Amino acid sequence: MVFKNNVGFESKVSFGNTITVSNNTAGTVKIPAGQTNLRLEFTRPYSKPPVINVTPIGIVSPKYGVVNVTEKGFEIQIDPAQESELQFNWFAVETSDNF
Repeated sequence: MVFKNNVGFESKVSFGNTITVSNNTAGTVKIPAGQTNLRLEFTRPYSKPPVINVTPIGIVSPKYGVVNVTEKGFEIQIDPAQESELQFNWFAVETSDNF
């Protein structure tokens, strides 16, 4: 079933298999060696700044964080710059005031 308009669920929702989301909701990015930040722009802006979660791939020693979150994108910052590229998984979700 494909919904072409907004759908609201007011109770628990269970999925019996994997959940697939668009590349506007989750993905993987790489911060090149020598760089201290990466700006990611969403393919479609959110209606308000979403909640962002980033997770490094592997064991990393630099400090890292998410900064400058807007409806259009966000930045991942690391300190200090690294000698090799760092890879991060990210996930964005917009919260609702309706629940």
